[in-house]
Amino acid sequence: MTPWQASSGSPRTSRVDPRHLAALCVFTIVAIALYGRIDHDAVTGGGWDLDRYRLMAQAAPGLSHAVDAPFAYRLLGPYLAGLLPLPDPAAFYLLSATLGVALAAALYAFLLREGLDSAIAAFTSALFVLNHGLFGWLIWDCFQLNDLLCLLSLVVMVWALARRRPWLFGAALLLGSLARETSLLMVPVALATLYARGGPYSKTKLPPKEGREGASEMAAERRRFSLAMLPGIALFFLSRLAVPATEGLAGTSGLAHYLRAPLTFALDHTYVEIWEERLIGSYVPLVTLPLIFLPTTRAYFARRKPLLLFVALVVLSTFWGTDRERLMAPTFIVFYPLVGEIAQRHLAHCRGALAAVFAGVLIALPTYRFGRFPLPSLAIETACAMAAVVLVTGAALACKLAAVTSPRPRGRNFSRPSHYYH
Repeated sequence: MTPWQASSGSPRTSRVDPRHLAALCVFTIVAIALYGRIDHDAVTGGGWDLDRYRLMAQAAPGLSHAVDAPFAYRLLGPYLAGLLPLPDPAAFYLLSATLGVALAAALYAFLLREGLDSAIAAFTSALFVLNHGLFGWLIWDCFQLNDLLCLLSLVVMVWALARRRPWLFGAALLLGSLARETSLLMVPVALATLYARGGPYSKTKLPPKEGREGASEMAAERRRFSLAMLPGIALFFLSRLAVPATEGLAGTSGLAHYLRAPLTFALDHTYVEIWEERLIGSYVPLVTLPLIFLPTTRAYFARRKPLLLFVALVVLSTFWGTDRERLMAPTFIVFYPLVGEIAQRHLAHCRGALAAVFAGVLIALPTYRFGRFPLPSLAIETACAMAAVVLVTGAALACKLAAVTSPRPRGRNFSRPSHYYH
């Protein structure tokens, strides 16, 4: 039994297909090249995050005393860039490109362990790579290295939690706590998971045959995870107390910054367009798929209830910042496995459906804000996004209608449910 839910059988995991993995890595490298790279000289001194991270990298292996909160506490990315024997812009870009490929490969491996076939896992990972808000921006603004490190740590933590690997979870949390605060959101998710079955706050009774031994095993599991999480939690607080930082936008530093920041940014969160971009724009053009295949979405979250808590915490965490899609990037570890399951169960057997979805994602890829070939205006970007949503939605509805009016073709079973969290 995993911490998520009791299982009636062992997890069904697809094997890594070297051809699919190699194709995904090459595809990611091409996408990274097309995203381009920020002109750091043009924006230096303009209040961008990169000004702080460059100062931190240039001070490595020491600490800069001229960086404000909370940027000064996000040590890992700038420190790694500063240790490379390269000019800091080149070091940031090299690390970001490397981590971008690693993140795509890690998502592919994670999706395999979710029960997806190798081809669908590679396809779904490619869709994530083509999301300019959740992935592309982090490549273009390569100084946001900490974001990529955080996303990679989330993949490891979710996998380790599901597979009952407390010390791997703790190691990923430790590194993630030095990258971005978002990594700490996995702590309440882990606690909710560990108490979900058999714990003192659970309504579910242990099977009689497990008795005291089962309860003792669950208690030991909770203790191991709790101990594994302590170093990461302690490092988070110690860094806020010990690392020098000037007063940030919230007018404070240290732990007090996190108390005042939501009030400082409160006005930004009254704008509807900000929430539209965060909650809808982050997932264009795939945003309608979970609604069209609602039973599959419900079944997906029924097996992964703690991840609903994670999504809610990510949305709540956006009150501590002013960015839009980028702040929703951690939810990729929930959204894209769901898209993969929908693709495998409903789209893979429908002629042309996957091609239409991929085409829609390509249409929505260009943006006017950044990229090697940016669009000339926001209006064109909006038109492309709307056309892409119509294409993906139409393909999904046609596939759903075809499944209702005609029997599913025999052959390979694409509706195999994931037992990974059972």
